Amino acid sequence: MEQKLKDLLIQVTEKANALKDKIADEKTKSELEIQQWEADTKARLDAEKQSFERKKETLEGKTKSRWENMKKYFEENLTTVEENIAETIKDKKVDAKEKEAEIKLQFALKSISSAEQSLVEAAKSKIEEMK
Repeated sequence: MEQKLKDLLIQVTEKANALKDKIADEKTKSELEIQQWEADTKARLDAEKQSFERKKETLEGKTKSRWENMKKYFEENLTTVEENIAETIKDKKVDAKEKEAEIKLQFALKSISSAEQSLVEAAKSKIEEMK
């Protein structure tokens, strides 16, 4: 693309220089030569306009095609992305519930150990009383 832009810039420069030369020569030209110059310029301008329109249509077609392809890809993959997000959220919820269950089980184990300790203390107290 960069080379294409450079080439177009060179063409613009060449045309500008050619026009500058024609303007300088214009003072020595006859009326008929100026009319021919005008006709040639109009014909060239019409041809360039048609060429420009064809290129514009081609570029618009390519742009539209690329946009449609990108849109189609996005639409096709949006469902997959949404599913992946939903699955990740579900996994996070499952992980959170599993961690909550783990905490509660750890608490239950601690409670049982605490209850056992209390039973040991109670048994020791009974033994002390019997003495």
